[in-house]
Amino acid sequence: MQSRIKLFYRPAAVIPKSKSEVWQDQVVFHKNGTQMTAQNPTPYYVTIIGLSTAAGSKITRFPGIMIAPKSSQQFTITEAGISNFSMMYVNDYGGHPALKYRCDGNTCKALPPAQQG
Repeated sequence: MQSRIKLFYRPAAVIPKSKSEVWQDQVVFHKNGTQMTAQNPTPYYVTIIGLSTAAGSKITRFPGIMIAPKSSQQFTITEAGISNFSMMYVNDYGGHPALKYRCDGNTCKALPPAQQG
């Protein structure tokens, strides 16, 4: 058995208002051919497990990336023409929820909460 535990200290100024708050939907992706950059504008670390199409095929090959607050990270995708995808991430409780994204040109943003279902 193997366990991995991450411990983060959050100053009072960045403690989420509620346990169900989702800040990962603020991550914005920028495409450039088969290169994609994930931009994290939040004051939180975001761990992305992968991106996949609506059919469930993965478009990333990394085992997971952690993006520091107010930073970005570039990676390769397998489908340059992708316009819709899901981002699976790790939440504070170790769960792996997914968020749906839609691209407008080369910029991809999370769909509004009402369209996530």
